[in-house]
Amino acid sequence: MYFTEVKKSMPNYAYICENCGNITLELMTFEEYDKNRDNIICKKCGHKMIRSYKPTAVIYKTTGFY
Repeated sequence: MYFTEVKKSMPNYAYICENCGNITLELMTFEEYDKNRDNIICKKCGHKMIRSYKPTAVIYKTTGFY
């Protein structure tokens, strides 16, 4: 049970394959990310994957702030 709780709290990183466009989500600790960030390989075609950055959601809760 502890292992699944740790996995849920780990950061996830989205990667897109440069060749086939396959999108995958990788769960890694910060240490793993530092070691492996440039070495993610597509499981479908075997080519290098690049990190996909997603915009964060921003919710403004005050009035008069634009």
